[in-house]
Amino acid sequence: MVITLAVQTQVPQIQPPKSTDIAVYMGKSVTLDCFASGKPTAQISWILPDRTFNGTLQIHSKITLTDEGKYVCVAQNSSQPRISSDIKLCCNWYSKA
Repeated sequence: MVITLAVQTQVPQIQPPKSTDIAVYMGKSVTLDCFASGKPTAQISWILPDRTFNGTLQIHSKITLTDEGKYVCVAQNSSQPRISSDIKLCCNWYSKA
């Protein structure tokens, strides 16, 4: 008896973000979403200069200048290679009245 097994995989594809440059007023919070498709389901992580987060990145604390910089969304599953998309976060000094 011969058994044939077909494994279907799909390399992750990141949905392009609405904007790659995000400006947030200091003292506010921000949520960075990253969506990806793939088979098996892609795992999402965010890479920052000093740490890594899994899933949606929410900065609940008040945004400060130390939060500025490049945030890299990475989508990866068992189908290699991993893919990434960059978002630049910058802080505005004051909000409009």
